[in-house]
Amino acid sequence: MKASLDLTNDWHAALRSLLEATAPETITSFHVRTARRIAPWHTTTVTLLGDAIHNLTPYRGMGANTALLDADDLFMALLKVHRGDNELIPALHAYETEMIDRGFRAVEASLQQMQQVHREGKVANALRELVSASNRSTSDFPEESDHATPIGAALSAR
Repeated sequence: MKASLDLTNDWHAALRSLLEATAPETITSFHVRTARRIAPWHTTTVTLLGDAIHNLTPYRGMGANTALLDADDLFMALLKVHRGDNELIPALHAYETEMIDRGFRAVEASLQQMQQVHREGKVANALRELVSASNRSTSDFPEESDHATPIGAALSAR
């Protein structure tokens, strides 16, 4: 809680009061981890997919989708082997080449999104804009939305 308050010293008092009113036991934090791009490896009969090879930050919500694409591509590669259209190792090699490229493009996009959000402070900037807007004429805002959110209630209490 103290870290959050320290990071928001320059925020409007109404917004800081929301942080101060937050029960500490409702706050959680976690370390965000992500994979680093790796070079292709020598293909064998063992392969990887999803988070086992390219875990993503949660900032784009693409982890499960990327894993499902991997699973579908691996299924199609194995189906070609089963039908006799390809040998196992070349089929797995083609799968791995595509999976590594697609998976790490998703990793890099997700990491870039996370860094952009934190570096540019988009949430803080949006809240500052909200406070700035509230300082302008209240006739700009519909009456029924004055207290629709905790932020609206905090702003009206000042």
